[in-house]
Amino acid sequence: MANKTVVESEFNLEATYPSNHVMRGTTVSDGHGIMQVLAVGDATEFGKVAEKSSEKSEEPTPLDKQLDSLAKFIGVVGFCGAAATFTILFIKAIFFNPASPTPGWGQLGLIGALIIAAVIMLAKVWVPVIYDVHALRGKAKELPRSIEQGSWARWFLYGLGALVVMLAVGLAFGVKPWDAQAWISLSLGKKILSAFMASVTLIVVTVPEGLPMSVTLSLALSMRKMLKSNNLVRKMHACETMGATTVICTDKTGTLTQNRMTVYKTNFYGLKDQQLSDNENSRLIKEGIAVNTTAFLDFSEPGLVKTLGNPTEAALLLWLNGQQVNYRELRENAAVIDQLTFSTERKYMATLVDSPVTGKKILKLLHDVSRKRGRPVIVVTHNAAALPFANLSSVSTDDRAGADCAADYLLRCGHRNIAMLGGSLDISDTSARRYEGFLDAFRRHGLEFDAQRFYYAGRFSYENGYAGMQAILKRAPEVTAVFAMADVIAIGAMRALTDAGRRVPDDVSIIGYDGLKISSFYTPKLTTISQQVDLLARRSFDLLMQCMDQSAPARHITVPFTLSVRESVRNISE
Repeated sequence: MANKTVVESEFNLEATYPSNHVMRGTTVSDGHGIMQVLAVGDATEFGKVAEKSSEKSEEPTPLDKQLDSLAKFIGVVGFCGAAATFTILFIKAIFFNPASPTPGWGQLGLIGALIIAAVIMLAKVWVPVIYDVHALRGKAKELPRSIEQGSWARWFLYGLGALVVMLAVGLAFGVKPWDAQAWISLSLGKKILSAFMASVTLIVVTVPEGLPMSVTLSLALSMRKMLKSNNLVRKMHACETMGATTVICTDKTGTLTQNRMTVYKTNFYGLKDQQLSDNENSRLIKEGIAVNTTAFLDFSEPGLVKTLGNPTEAALLLWLNGQQVNYRELRENAAVIDQLTFSTERKYMATLVDSPVTGKKILKLLHDVSRKRGRPVIVVTHNAAALPFANLSSVSTDDRAGADCAADYLLRCGHRNIAMLGGSLDISDTSARRYEGFLDAFRRHGLEFDAQRFYYAGRFSYENGYAGMQAILKRAPEVTAVFAMADVIAIGAMRALTDAGRRVPDDVSIIGYDGLKISSFYTPKLTTISQQVDLLARRSFDLLMQCMDQSAPARHITVPFTLSVRESVRNISE
């Protein structure tokens, strides 16, 4: 869709066609105007395209060039062989013929005059051969204009004139052309004529007459083979051109080769090796693609999957089908509460569903962030700098530095048997960054962390915090402190410690992450790494307003965190 106007200040300078021009066949979806016809027929843009598509390219193909070089080589070899054959037979007939006496000087002069005149008359034959020798050596030269454009009659007259001049010179030396005794015998003349005919025959037989036919048959067979593989070939020489191609540029989405889009590469957050499995992230991805699309796959033909509907959504379903996932079953099991379909203006689709995966209502978004000048997208609390999207910005806290600060605080309080409760390092980038930050503090203090005993991976929830703390107490009962990657995990762990008869912080200290409001109302009040939510929201809104200007590049902002020291950590070094 394009906006057209006659106001010069509103012209789109980057548009393919002027903002005050419309093409024939344009559909006006909004507004009105009076049009002036500026071009018709071949002068229109459609006409120009049609004319260009019907033009024949005069550029020689690689096969044409090779055949041309072969023809020149055969011509040179054949002509040289013919010249050598004629010279040998001529010398033999004149000087080594026992049946005829050796001709006199006058007779040799007349024969030489005839040969020189014939050579001049045939200049349009042998001069190009000499230039072909230069071309084969890689030093091509232009043919003289007199050879290239001169007619045969012209060169015949040149040769005839040269013959008359040479006969006049011979007459001055006493050679009389009208005297029969001045010429060689008829039998000797026949031998010379036979030598010339043998030379011409040699030139003719060196030309492979069947080569053009064999080349045409080969291209025709190649054309049939390409047609069987669903490749439309307009000209036979295209087969030869494809065979000589060294670089092929293809459309990565498959729209040129298969007439449908395909997923080239995925970059799902928290998906190990971008392969679906049976974990929670994979189940959410499967459900999100199946439910938040309106396209369909047609399996009516064996071995062939056809797509129906929006090509972008169909490409996602094809990818899901390639992962051996039945999208219909997932779509039918999820109850759609409301849906906003995808459009090129919005560049996103939204579906509100009752998710059987989580048992909650989830708003699923399918957003086109791949467009170079698409709508700005702001990711909050996750750094998106590594994602390859020009319009994707982010506002987040430095998770690694925050975890480092939490672990360092516990170590400075004298704790050494410190456990860590977090998420799966394979599918959660947040967990991985906080895990590395925790290890940074241990390395700085010259300590090693025994992940086998002191780390528990689960989900960020109260239930997993409770279960994780129980597991740690069984594996490492000597634990004196716990770093929880989220406040909800820390609160669940505190409940588990209370149920196990351990007091917080007298027996076990706990520090959380996030700074949720509930952490300051729990007993004891939770020491935590507080993310400044208000500041995150303000910075995100400000960044969104800045990015609404399409010329503004994507930015990735880090908001500072604070260590909120409360009541859940005891200093045991005192």
